Amino acid sequence: MKQNRMLLTLFLPAVVWGDFFFAGVMQKPAGYSEQMLLSRAKLTRLERSIKAGWQEGYAVTDLSHAPHKWNAVLSKGTTVTEQVTMRRRVMDDFTRDLRRYLKMGFEVVEVENGVGEWMAVLQKGGPYRETTFVQTRDREKMRDAVTAKMKQGYRPIDIEEAEGYQVVLFAKKTPFEEARYVQAADWNEVEHAVAKAWQEKWNILEMEYGDDAWNLLFVRYPVLRTESYIRNKDFKKFRSSVRKGWQKGLRLTDLAEGRR
Repeated sequence: MKQNRMLLTLFLPAVVWGDFFFAGVMQKPAGYSEQMLLSRAKLTRLERSIKAGWQEGYAVTDLSHAPHKWNAVLSKGTTVTEQVTMRRRVMDDFTRDLRRYLKMGFEVVEVENGVGEWMAVLQKGGPYRETTFVQTRDREKMRDAVTAKMKQGYRPIDIEEAEGYQVVLFAKKTPFEEARYVQAADWNEVEHAVAKAWQEKWNILEMEYGDDAWNLLFVRYPVLRTESYIRNKDFKKFRSSVRKGWQKGLRLTDLAEGRR
């Protein structure tokens, strides 16, 4: 019996992560002149690389976490004038300090969770104004919160779901004119929702996996963007596909990781 439990422990990670993959959305025109995709095992190393990128005129335009890997997209050509990152382990501390930065005139544009760390990207300048956020512990309440905020004139710009929490970021001023929020039970539903959105002239803003389901944000820009998405289990192959997209003039606008 003890041997069986040991075997189960050994094989469980392969079962859990066997269908894990990386995904990304690439678009043009996205407004970015240059990009680089950073990948670091440690968050502290990623933060150092981000600070070095700031010195070279880059800004963080997307952030994600996968098992044993933090990823960030840094872009040039943005209108961001100042950017900071903030991370906390306790949700109450995290939301308290988010509000503090908002009062200081920053806009919160990205939230990500990984290995017990909640990390936010805040900035001045850029395409978003009058940002705020909603934090819940119930997916149904999250959907209701999105609907309520949109009725108040806000549009969702980012979703993060981890550790039993859901955090949704909103902005009143955005580069897009409309937004639509969709929940999908699996990747097949994601593909169906994306195909339907493309037929109706929507672009993908966000694909977020959490609690064994997908959260999708679709938006309508004044001018429809050329768009494609990448999905690969191997990060090296995923990165190679991103480079091929760059060569075609596409820019990486969203990173995601999840399971089918």
